[in-house]
Amino acid sequence: LDISLNGGVKTLQQAKEQLSYLDGVMVGREAYSNPMLLSEVDQLIYAQTGSPRTAHQVVIDILPYIERQMTQGARLWHIVRHMLGLFQGMPGARQWRRLLSEQAHLPDAKPELLLQAIAKIQPVDKLTT
Repeated sequence: LDISLNGGVKTLQQAKEQLSYLDGVMVGREAYSNPMLLSEVDQLIYAQTGSPRTAHQVVIDILPYIERQMTQGARLWHIVRHMLGLFQGMPGARQWRRLLSEQAHLPDAKPELLLQAIAKIQPVDKLTT
């Protein structure tokens, strides 16, 4: 008998604590609204080494996929709507969401819109403490 927690987990630390006495933890809603939550799963949960990709890298890496899908008839909005939370909590995240929400559904929207939107995000190395 496997027992898993379905929901309510907001952080990977909470998930790790739950995994000390449960077989599994589901983080669906939190992962959807804040996808970068999953960027450190391999390091924290599975003790793997290596640096997780940044949200900026994720955007750049997904562009070829988006281009391929659009040549097959997909609309930009159908893909990027799932990316709105990618920069959750970062300076410029609201502008990222707004630009994509207002323009990605337009019939002539192109993958380059993501480059315009990513320009709204303050790079991590430019943030001051």
